[in-house]
Amino acid sequence: MKAKRYKSFIYDYAQNYNLPPSLIFAIIHAESSFNPLARSQIPAFGLMQIVPHSAGKDATHMLFNKSRVLSPSYLYNPRKNVQVGAAYLHILYYRYLRDIENPKSRLYCAIAAYNAGTSSVMRTLTGQSSISSSVNTINRMQPNDVLRKLVRQMPSSETRDYVNKVLSLQKSYGQL
Repeated sequence: MKAKRYKSFIYDYAQNYNLPPSLIFAIIHAESSFNPLARSQIPAFGLMQIVPHSAGKDATHMLFNKSRVLSPSYLYNPRKNVQVGAAYLHILYYRYLRDIENPKSRLYCAIAAYNAGTSSVMRTLTGQSSISSSVNTINRMQPNDVLRKLVRQMPSSETRDYVNKVLSLQKSYGQL
């Protein structure tokens, strides 16, 4: 199993960033099928498909106290890629989406935002792109309603499929 090759540092970064390892495994599987040299047309790079000018800059600000645009060669290093990806997931869940009170709703939003960006997620759920304008509406929704809206109404079919795929994969990586 390809996942086992990266298990030790996935667990390390999951612990460092207070994330379930199964979530990181699921995102890597969905993003790159554990191919450390994966590159998308966007372009996004490596195991967790980091986009240097967006997720990469947010994560480097947290990691190095300075926003940097990471090079493809940096992002093709599996350990560094997972560190950046886990840091970005942490930022999404614990910083950008922190005011979403229900942990399941926040997780669903974080997974969708990892793929499509937070403003797209907020627009889908509330019609407004701002997180602060959307939080109260989201907090009045049940987690299942948040999930249903994300998988049925996100503008991109890729994101709709992505949320379902990551949640399904997360269950299968729970025992790794």
